[in-house]
Amino acid sequence: MNKVVLFIFYDHKTHKVLSEERLPTDIYYPLQKIFPSGKVKPGEEDNLEKTLLREIKEELNVIPKEYFELKSKMPIIGDNNESILYPFFITKWEGNLPAKVLDKDNILVWETLEEATSSSVKTRGIVVKLIKEFFLT
Repeated sequence: MNKVVLFIFYDHKTHKVLSEERLPTDIYYPLQKIFPSGKVKPGEEDNLEKTLLREIKEELNVIPKEYFELKSKMPIIGDNNESILYPFFITKWEGNLPAKVLDKDNILVWETLEEATSSSVKTRGIVVKLIKEFFLT
């Protein structure tokens, strides 16, 4: 099973998270909103932070400055049943986020947590629940 890091950028001023609108031609989740993500490469399995930093640089060209993994008691299995997801919550970063994912051309949009939960991608609801639990503790 693939390991995938999710990067959830959070804007404290608007209380919104960054989502990626998938293109109709995308193999996974066409025309759906997902959290930006990247696959863990061989040799990175024991260092998810390395994957996170590499993927964010490739896809968004910013540098996370404050972030942490949103740990779950149970593994989060992707909707495609092919991936284990490791969400990271990013609250500060250096640089300007682009309008589109750089290596895919998918549009980036800011959403409230409620909007992110309304997606048909069930794992988004699981991740939003982890975010809410973090804010309540």
